[in-house]
Amino acid sequence: MGTEAGPALVEVYGAEEGGRLLGLLQASAASMSTSIYVERPDLSRPAPEAETPPAAVLYIDITVSIGGERRFEDYARKVIEATNAKAPDAYWLMRQRLFGPGNANNYRVIVLMPQWADIDTPNKPIPQRMQEHFGAAEAERLDAALGDAIQGINQRVNRVRTDLARPPLDD
Repeated sequence: MGTEAGPALVEVYGAEEGGRLLGLLQASAASMSTSIYVERPDLSRPAPEAETPPAAVLYIDITVSIGGERRFEDYARKVIEATNAKAPDAYWLMRQRLFGPGNANNYRVIVLMPQWADIDTPNKPIPQRMQEHFGAAEAERLDAALGDAIQGINQRVNRVRTDLARPPLDD
C-alpha cells in the first residue's frame, strides 16, 4: 500500500474519498507482507474442480533446513503415494517460496475446505497413512530419512469471504 490513493480508487471514489478509504485500510492493517510462491505440481494432490468457492483455506507453512530440501521433497512424494492408496479423498496444493536468500527452503501446503465443518473432520493423519501403506518398519525408515529436515511448521485457517471479493471483470 502506498501513501496515496491509486488511480483505481481515485477514479471510482475521487481523490478525497479514495484517500480516506486508503487511510482506513492502513489503520486497520497491523502488518503486511508479500511472498511469491511457485506451484509444485509434483508435490501436490489437487482436488477435483469445485463448483463453489471453498468455505475455508488451511495454510501450512513448512520451513525446511538449508540442504534438507531433497529429503523433504522425497518424503512428500512418499506421502502422496500413501495418500493415493489410503486416503484418496485428501487433497492439497504445494507451493515453494521464491526470492531472497534462504527462502528456497520455505514450502506452503494449501488445503481447500469446501465446508466450514471440514475443519473439525480432518483426514487420516499422515503417519497413519504411511504405516498402513508402507508398513511400520518402512514408515519408520522413511521418517528417519527425513530426519531433522523440517525445522518448523505453522498453520492457519482463513475463512473465505466471497462477499468481500471483487469478481473478475468481463472481457
